[in-house]
Amino acid sequence: MVDWRVQADQVRAGEADVTLLRAPFDSRDLDSDLIRTDPRVAVLPDTHPLAGREAIHRSELAGESFPVWSNLTPAEMKYWLGTDLTDYDWQPGPVVHDTAQFIGSIRLGQGVGFLPAARVPEHLPAGITVLPVVGLSPSQLWITWATSAISPNVARFVRHATEHTTAVVTA
Repeated sequence: MVDWRVQADQVRAGEADVTLLRAPFDSRDLDSDLIRTDPRVAVLPDTHPLAGREAIHRSELAGESFPVWSNLTPAEMKYWLGTDLTDYDWQPGPVVHDTAQFIGSIRLGQGVGFLPAARVPEHLPAGITVLPVVGLSPSQLWITWATSAISPNVARFVRHATEHTTAVVTA
């Protein structure tokens, strides 16, 4: 999996024509159209007291430890911690650089986290519980291209992608 910041930089530099990015992202020198919106889910270790529930509210995870993605902007940090809608207390867990480290730290009981429902691996490792969350912002997937792009092929591709996608996906 490629780091979303690298993807955006490649488009800005003309090394790629388009990319898919999940908000929030640095939109500097980029144009974008919303492709879809997905709910986010809580990812908990099976040993967590809330793991047996059918759903939870974001407030129930106040004060918990969260794995911290490396090099986040303040907006990205708030999104990944689920504090972009309402400010909740939280504790920093391990610094993670990819989804495998993120899931691994949760499996080891080092924190809890949130993922877009569409990004949850089909086969989760043993020891992980995924629950719907109320009170959490959704995940938005954007098709993104450089503002300087003048290629009719890029325009056709973006138009095709946005015409043939589902704007809202529900849990």
